[in-house]
Amino acid sequence: MTVKHVSLRVRVAAVVALVAAVAALIMGILGMRIIRGQMLEATECAASDVVSMLAVQLDDRGFTPSRIQANPAIREQARQVLSDTLKRLAAVNSNWKSASILSPDGKEWRLVVAASHGPAGEVLHREGDVFPIEAEDPEETLEIGHSTVGWYHTDVEDWFGSATTLKDKSGIVAMGMRMSELREFFLQVLELALASLALAIVVGVVLGWWVSRRIVQPIEQVRAFAASVDAGNFKARLAEHGPPEILALMQDMNRMATSLGERDALLRRNKALTGEVRSHESRMAAFEAIEVDFAELGDLNLLMRRMLEGVVQVLPCELAVVLLGDGNRMGVSHARCGGDTELARVLLGQFCVLPDTTLSNLRSGMDHAEPRLANTGIAALSGSSHADRPALLVPLRSGGGDLLGVLLAADPRARDGSFREAFTEQDAANLRHFSTLMAMSLERQRFTDRLLTRMIRMAETRDPRETGAHVKRVSGVSMELFEAWAQRHNLRDEDAQFARTTLRTASMLHDVGKVGISDSILKKPGKLTDEEYAAMKRHTILGAALLPGDGAQDEAAREVALHHHERWDGKGYPGQVDIKSAHGDIEKLLALPLPTTGLKEYDIPLFARIVAIADVYDALSSPRAYKEAWPEAKVIETIKADAGTAFDPELVQIFVERYDRIRAAWSMHPDSANEDA
Repeated sequence: MTVKHVSLRVRVAAVVALVAAVAALIMGILGMRIIRGQMLEATECAASDVVSMLAVQLDDRGFTPSRIQANPAIREQARQVLSDTLKRLAAVNSNWKSASILSPDGKEWRLVVAASHGPAGEVLHREGDVFPIEAEDPEETLEIGHSTVGWYHTDVEDWFGSATTLKDKSGIVAMGMRMSELREFFLQVLELALASLALAIVVGVVLGWWVSRRIVQPIEQVRAFAASVDAGNFKARLAEHGPPEILALMQDMNRMATSLGERDALLRRNKALTGEVRSHESRMAAFEAIEVDFAELGDLNLLMRRMLEGVVQVLPCELAVVLLGDGNRMGVSHARCGGDTELARVLLGQFCVLPDTTLSNLRSGMDHAEPRLANTGIAALSGSSHADRPALLVPLRSGGGDLLGVLLAADPRARDGSFREAFTEQDAANLRHFSTLMAMSLERQRFTDRLLTRMIRMAETRDPRETGAHVKRVSGVSMELFEAWAQRHNLRDEDAQFARTTLRTASMLHDVGKVGISDSILKKPGKLTDEEYAAMKRHTILGAALLPGDGAQDEAAREVALHHHERWDGKGYPGQVDIKSAHGDIEKLLALPLPTTGLKEYDIPLFARIVAIADVYDALSSPRAYKEAWPEAKVIETIKADAGTAFDPELVQIFVERYDRIRAAWSMHPDSANEDA
């Protein structure tokens, strides 16, 4: 039994006992008042009757005060009559202790003769004692038939008495009882009442305890049982006891708990099945979305990011990384970390050295490997919170079976975000599906890159500064700028996807027109003259002319090639030029007159405005034969200072806000990289 149960039972018992005690007390007080009143009334009536009877006896024998005073024998006889009367009354438990005959003596009553009933030698009244007369006129007191009942006082104690007039009106007969004895009787009655009260309290306590055991305790157990069931403990059962009504209630509640437990088990099973179905549907939806992206997206970076998001969602896991390279030393090209975006940013561009055994197994055709993340050789992960978590590696293989890289997933999680201790076979199968799409995307992108690289190298043979790494960096920075711009302007996904593909190609071909510029100008180490600079400006016109075609992508590539040197304030070049009039004739293109002012603000195509910032950023951040690379802070301040003059202010703001990602994209293509890869 709990403390709470005991407390409640004690309270119930106490309440019942208190109610019983209060009821008994009220009844006792009322009873005592009634008994006392009845006793006094009965005593008064009895006193009148007794003293009247005694007066008749005395009158019948002629015992008058004068005769008694005159004749001692008669006094003795009268005393004997009084004494016999008291004895008879004592035999019936009367409290009368004295009887006397008094005669008037002026304003006082004088005791003529008296008798008493009590312990031997006890003297209650002495003959000759006097008592004051209450009435103004003693004659009124001596009227025939006059009697009185009430309290009177002596020098010793208080008395209750009754008196009546003798027949000859010469005196009165009086009887008395001690007030102390009457009080003792009342005290006996009070003791009896108190004993009854105590008995009532005891009975109340016992009754209350019994009530609590029979009714209150079962009800409290029912309440505790209901709370337990409400908390989900459907295995709880009540010990069935108590009155029939409560017993039936307990049985019903036990049956209810059994039914609820069965329903809860069914609901949990349904919930688990629903979760499995939804998880399967979620995986299928993610796979479908990735396959759509694979078919529609031309931008490898965006496609890789989408795929890594799919990996984290489908497996699920906390970390997904793409490592590119076919040797032990592989570089992190893309990373996705669910709870730590800073870690994902730090990982980009880092290199890792996979253990020879792991790399050999992946090359030999093993579907996957499962080391701890700390053993993958990625320095940034060795000291992270993920270091001791499981990792899952699958190879990225080309169609010919060559190892292009590795797809790594780490730190598996349950759907609710809690840890899992290992990846499952289904996880490995899902990751292999992603790796196949990624490998195909890499091959497709590399094929496109080779075509573009060949065109770029034609320009590179003319201008040593126009390297493959340079155009890839410009393209990467341009893509990051456009991504943020598209989000700001709520561009539809399908429009953004097409624009990314277009911008990527156009940005890589922005300086292709330099193939038509003289070596003496392109390779001149010093500052160009005005005439040489005017000729150099025409590489924009030549680049646009070398990119024929009627499609939207062709038009965008021509716009970038033609206008990537325009300025926001209109002081750039070449301005509005009609290259169609030259019909692709190089001599005519070189002879076309250039406008004196360039395009201004939003007249400059968006892609050209984007490539302008990316081109200058790379030029300032990269070393050249004639200069060192500028410090990063100086590059940022220079571009910020040119907002509203050379560059679109909104794009400069995006550049500053997104600089971490821009820097990561730029750093992926150092000048020492293999440009054919």
